[in-house]
Amino acid sequence: MEEANAFLPFFIEDYNRCFAVEPQHPEDAHREVLHRTRKLTKNLSLQYDNTEYQLQGYGKGHRLRGAAVTICEAFDVHSHPFTQRALSRFSYTAARRKPHLSGG
Repeated sequence: MEEANAFLPFFIEDYNRCFAVEPQHPEDAHREVLHRTRKLTKNLSLQYDNTEYQLQGYGKGHRLRGAAVTICEAFDVHSHPFTQRALSRFSYTAARRKPHLSGG
């Protein structure tokens, strides 16, 4: 193990010399992704940003009831639900809710 740790800096330097590529543009192109956690209801749905998401294709889905789900909202404003544990993407339907207007 000690020999491997001693060799590692030389390996990294050699690897980077062989495979490193300068970027075409020097600015960082990474975009922030927002993560929000929600819990699934009994009918396997959750609400986020005035939209109700309902999972599809999970049989009766008893084991997913109450499960924590992470909503990942990318910079392109698309939101996708993921399971907290496996980060596997769900198939779902999304229904945008109309804003509640109070009469006056």
